[in-house]
Amino acid sequence: MRIAAQLLTGLALAAGLAAPAMAQSQRNTAGVDIGAVCPSGFTSTATAATVPVLAWTDHVPASPGFGFATRANVNVPAGSGDLVLTLTRPTLDGGTTQEQFRQQINGQGVSAFAYTFATPDETVAGTWRLVAEAGGAQIYTAEVTVYTPGANDSLIASCS
Repeated sequence: MRIAAQLLTGLALAAGLAAPAMAQSQRNTAGVDIGAVCPSGFTSTATAATVPVLAWTDHVPASPGFGFATRANVNVPAGSGDLVLTLTRPTLDGGTTQEQFRQQINGQGVSAFAYTFATPDETVAGTWRLVAEAGGAQIYTAEVTVYTPGANDSLIASCS
């Protein structure tokens, strides 16, 4: 399950990037913040830009209800159309599947995305890759390593 991806622009840029009190931002080489989100973070009022990030990390446990969020500053040229986010993830049978999401483009802003592991086929360990494109040009990528948690996983324990 995913929270609707959205693009925040203008004055909302600073608010959308505010770091949660528990975690300090950690960017990947593409300039994307990636973080682990506790099950309690996915509430009916949360948006992709506001889900509370437990830890800024690209390693997330494959645990029901757990998930991840990404946030990236983007600058998409005018007329490029929607930002298309393609999530490629492993499947239970050893293959891969893709899902696509769209964000409206308005030049500069924050691209925010959140995904929660809601069903057994979503709790599959492996590399999950998110690619954002607009007008045929790649804007950013993010890779999340989803792992099978041990009995005393520290991220899961932090959510209790």
